[in-house]
Formats: sequence, structure tokens, C-alpha cells
Amino acid sequence: MINLVAEIGINHNGSLQIAFELIRIAKEAGFDYVKFQKRCPNDCIPENQKYVVKETIWGKMPYINYKEKIEFDLYDYEQINKFCEKIGMKWFTSVWDMESACDIYMVNNTIVKIPSAKINDVQLLEYCREYFDNVIISTGMSNEADIQKAVAISRPDVIMHSVAVYPTPVEMTRIGYVKWLVENYRDKGLCKQVGYSGHDKDIGVAIAAILLGAEWIEKHITLSNYMFGSDQKISLEPKEMFEFVEAVRRLEKVLEGNEPREILNGEVAKLEQLRGTK
Repeated sequence: MINLVAEIGINHNGSLQIAFELIRIAKEAGFDYVKFQKRCPNDCIPENQKYVVKETIWGKMPYINYKEKIEFDLYDYEQINKFCEKIGMKWFTSVWDMESACDIYMVNNTIVKIPSAKINDVQLLEYCREYFDNVIISTGMSNEADIQKAVAISRPDVIMHSVAVYPTPVEMTRIGYVKWLVENYRDKGLCKQVGYSGHDKDIGVAIAAILLGAEWIEKHITLSNYMFGSDQKISLEPKEMFEFVEAVRRLEKVLEGNEPREILNGEVAKLEQLRGTK
């Protein structure tokens, strides 16, 4: 079964109510997980960008103030955990720094993801491998040497191909790299599964990834592409979420049958007709 991840990320704009609504829709659409992003803005934002004034839905403010405003704290994630448990939805988070990883560990230590931008953070990789049951790493903005080092340190359960271009043009998705991950990492026992974390909206790209061996597919989701936020335009809207899950589940049925060939029930009548026995 393909694991489908609905990436809420920061598309909630700091609102638990928006987050709850996205979780609910993702559950109804048939996604297996929802995913958030957790970061400590003071640690993650470069010094030369912290006090650059940005236009936001709350008016103009320094960039760091905006990032703090949309960041969920530990209490918020406790509420998210309760809501997910209530409706039967699994969730996890990408962690961008040690403080965030420690916070998330206190709420949900089943799965954690190391985002592409942090694949070279040795301390973060080591901590997540030691304290979380399952570790996912993403490969955007990395070369093969970076990935090999991260794999050696984190011994990931899942490696996800990703291209850190927002949005990613179809011709830049390089989906063939999924096959590379299968052959050079999964098949050699360096991870359990591989996946694709997409920043495109083309269903064909996800299908190609699955045909090449991806067992995890991650897509950003939103209530509307017209909402404020950097990731909104690359995200699936509610109607698209249902269509996306339906297409993947239909593909799974098409791919069934990895076993010796037998005459199918629907073929029996035709066979009898051809033999003149009916």
C-alpha cells in the first residue's frame, strides 16, 4: 500500500482551526498521514533576514515576528495530537532544529522527518535516530555525498526524493532518481522504503514515482491556493485532494497481480464460448 502524506506544513498560518479543518479533509479524502513543520525561528532564520520588513496578512512586520506568529508551540501540537487521535488520523512533523525535535518528541515520537535543508545537520540526524521510532529524510538541495553521509548517520527508514524548487516544473522533477534510490539504497538495505515529496501539482509525476518504486508520496495541501503563504499555490485544494487519493488508490488496484497467471472469473464465459462448451 502506498503511504499518502498530506503536507500541511505552515499553510495553517498559525491557526489551529485551519489546521483542524485540513486534517479533517485529509482524513476524509483518504490520506494516511498529515504532516507539519516545526522550527525555532530565532535559530533557523539567517541574521541578515530576521528584521527585514515583510508584508503579511497582519500588516507589515519584521520577518522573524511573522515566522513566530505562524509557528505552533508545544501546546498547539498537543491539541493537534488530541484531534488526530479523536478522528483516527496519523501525523508527524518535519523538525528544523534541536529545540523543535525535543518538543515534538514529547508529543509524538513515532515518526519524524528531516527536511532537505537540514540533511547536513549531524546533531539533528543523530538525535532523531536515537529518539524517534521511524526517521524519514528528504534529499532536496543535496548531492549524493551529502545523502550518503546522512544515511550513514540517521539510518533512515524512508528516503524521499525531492526537488526544492517551488513550484517544481515537471521537466525538473527528475523522477528517475526514485529508481536510483530503490537500487542504491533500498535494495542494498540502507533504508526500508523510498518515496517522493513533490512540489508540483501534476498527478502524472506522482504516478511515475510509484511505478518506479516509491512507497511514500507527500503532497502539500491547502484550503485555497489564494490564501496567504509561500506554499499555498503549490498545494492541492480540497477537491484536488480527493481526486489525487482516488487516482493513487486506483493505480494500486491496476498494479495488483504479482503472481502466476490464472484464468480470471471474467474470462471463463469467453473461454467457454470460444471452445463451444456454452
